[in-house]
Amino acid sequence: MPVFELSTTKYDKDLQLIELAMNKVAALCNVDKGFKFGEPVSRFGWTFFSIFIDQELYFGIQDKFTDLIKRSKGPVISNHVAVMLKLS
Repeated sequence: MPVFELSTTKYDKDLQLIELAMNKVAALCNVDKGFKFGEPVSRFGWTFFSIFIDQELYFGIQDKFTDLIKRSKGPVISNHVAVMLKLS
């Protein structure tokens, strides 16, 4: 299961935006949810948390966005999820 480590100074707002974007990506891949968030940890004004991508969504993203991933400088999906989130 791929894991992405995220950090923000606006946790509540950013969590809503990330969840909305991930739900859109999951819907495009015909996957019900397909991700979950880890427990947040706040330190020094920053909040750190993880997002776990289920295998079904991971492969859905890979299948649905193969061309986008290749055009964005390489075939490594974990380096390009942020690009897809911004486009959704």
